Formats: sequence, structure tokens, C-alpha cells
Amino acid sequence: MKTYWKINYLFNLVFYMLTAMIFLLFGMTAFDLQIFTDTNFFVLLTTLFGWGLAQISMAFFISVFVSKS
Repeated sequence: MKTYWKINYLFNLVFYMLTAMIFLLFGMTAFDLQIFTDTNFFVLLTTLFGWGLAQISMAFFISVFVSKS
């Protein structure tokens, strides 16, 4: 069971990071949004990474209470 949770967490983290990088690149290049261009890139990456960890952890926590099996 530990392996299941580790792989599931890693998969969700990789999927989130790909989505976050697309979000970040479009915000910086295609739309030239000020929040992406004026903020330090390391700060943005750290914030997005932390947000992703929090979202995945919260989803796993809530899934324990809503699972039917």
C-alpha cells in the first residue's frame, strides 16, 4: 500500500508541475502578465511547487473520507 501512495503522489506531482510550467510559460511569454515578468523566477517556482504539494496532500486527505470502498 505504501508503494501505491508514493507512486500516486509522484504521478500527481509530475502532472501538476507540467501544468504549472505551462501556466508559467504562457503567463510570461504569450500574455506578458506583470506578475510573472516582475516577480523573481525562483520565488514563482517555489510558490507554485509549495502550492502543488498542498493541493495534492489536501486531495489525498479528502479522498480518505469520500471513498466508497
